[in-house]
Amino acid sequence: MTDLPELIAQTASALVGTVAGGAIALYVARWQTLRTAAIQAETTTAQENAAVRLAHSLRVRERETAAARALLERLEGMYQ
Repeated sequence: MTDLPELIAQTASALVGTVAGGAIALYVARWQTLRTAAIQAETTTAQENAAVRLAHSLRVRERETAAARALLERLEGMYQ
């Protein structure tokens, strides 16, 4: 029975190591999850902003094309 205290110490040490390792794994998993969510939110925001800018650019281009077409029609009318 003289080995019982040593066995208890080793068991306690292993238990503490297991609990500490589990806590670290949970912390890392949570950090990765939160970081992934933040990156996804940033990506979504960037995509939405890009879509808004693209739509605006397309509207501007359509107006410029229509204005150029109207100008060419006026010039054609003046030459005739």
